[in-house]
Amino acid sequence: MTAMEPTATRIPVPADFPIAWEQPGDENLFFTMDRMHWPSVITSLDDSVIKILIHTGWWRAAEAFAMPMRLHARRINGYHYGAMVPLPLPPPELAALAERSAERLQTAAGSLGRDWHESYLPEIKRLIAETAGADFRARRLPELARDLDDAIARAGRETEIHFRIAFPMIVAQSLFDEFYRDIFAEPDALNALRLLQGLDNLTVRLGRDLWQLSRDARRSPEVLQVIQQAEPGAVAGMLQQSEAGRRFMRQLHGWLEIYGHRGDGLGISSTSWIEDPTPVVLMLREYVARTDYDPNAEQARLAAAREEAIAAARARLAGYPEAVVGQFEALLTAAQDATVISEDHDYWIDFRGLHELRRVVVAIGARLAEAGSLADQNEVVYLTLAEAGVAARDPQGRDWSALVSRRAAELAHFATLTPPPAIGTPPPGPPPDDPLVRGMGKFFGWHQPEAPEPGLLKGVGGSKGTATGTVKVIHTLDEAHKLQPGDILV
Repeated sequence: MTAMEPTATRIPVPADFPIAWEQPGDENLFFTMDRMHWPSVITSLDDSVIKILIHTGWWRAAEAFAMPMRLHARRINGYHYGAMVPLPLPPPELAALAERSAERLQTAAGSLGRDWHESYLPEIKRLIAETAGADFRARRLPELARDLDDAIARAGRETEIHFRIAFPMIVAQSLFDEFYRDIFAEPDALNALRLLQGLDNLTVRLGRDLWQLSRDARRSPEVLQVIQQAEPGAVAGMLQQSEAGRRFMRQLHGWLEIYGHRGDGLGISSTSWIEDPTPVVLMLREYVARTDYDPNAEQARLAAAREEAIAAARARLAGYPEAVVGQFEALLTAAQDATVISEDHDYWIDFRGLHELRRVVVAIGARLAEAGSLADQNEVVYLTLAEAGVAARDPQGRDWSALVSRRAAELAHFATLTPPPAIGTPPPGPPPDDPLVRGMGKFFGWHQPEAPEPGLLKGVGGSKGTATGTVKVIHTLDEAHKLQPGDILV
């Protein structure tokens, strides 16, 4: 979690993973791979977007919350790594800053729902609306260069809002978990999480609305046949050949207008669903095959169980001092708000907002391909945002083909490697013990339970109960085809 002294023990580098450190002194920092967000290799384009996310958004929010550390992002052999580094201050000043930060974060956690709905979400919608109707593909390169500058500035503000929400969101959920387990002397975190389940959010709504489309498809034999039997990439074209198919496609386009501004990966290199709905068609194919499931009934069941758990907790608190009961209610409200916002902010910022940046970059790629600066418009993903801006301003000023070819080959090679989970120099002692660090540990799963015996995999529980079936490890959505009914996903 901290910068290392040169005498600390450095992690040995695997022979097939030689590291050229990006900046002097990086080898003395402790970098860990973020498998949750970026489990695979990332393009130069996405790396430059992540740098905005972290070195602009994360840092600005950290300053606003007086956090005593900063996160540094690096792309190493194609993979994303991050290192937490304390500010260069004397230990007493760092300690005072950490105390001030904890106070600010807890205050923000208590007002999270109000801040999101009254301030941040309206601003995000305004930022998106500034370009949502723009036809970037109709613009020439000099205009697109200016559009890119504007889009990068908007992304900086959107990612700052992202972390102004994310930090107190993590704190709110963690504080509730700790309070519940402490007041009721329960070691099982899942009991506390039952009070947060079954809440509606945009991710749940996405799946529920797509499920409803699958029910509509089942009511039309010709639509159902095309979805089940045609090649996924040909489904849209084949559905246009019948009135029932065209009617269904209008419904699907309506769904995509709401939920389709995202791809199968986190970043802007992946083609979005609204550009190519093939991944959605594959989901529909899975949905139409199921007749034994009702997501509305499932959510209602979870919500009813949540309310029962809340009522039971309140009954157990009877007789406690009013201050304790009030703290429970405040922490519960904050944690429930955080649970919903944890999904909704992804929809609005990570997907809908960044999609506007992608639209500008895709348009630049198309124009550069027309000008002969790129062999194909999709090659723009091998350029950084800064390089895309340079190319847009002077498309003939440089031959980008050699750079693009080299980076594409490197990425293909890196994808065959198994990256180490951590590199650099580990910090001495445990990480700081404060609400945000404890919450981040739970969020990222830093503290994995040890297997009781060799060959036995013990994971972090996500829901209560016992299941028997085939265990399959799925790293990305590209591997989702491995799943079958009865499988257990880890």
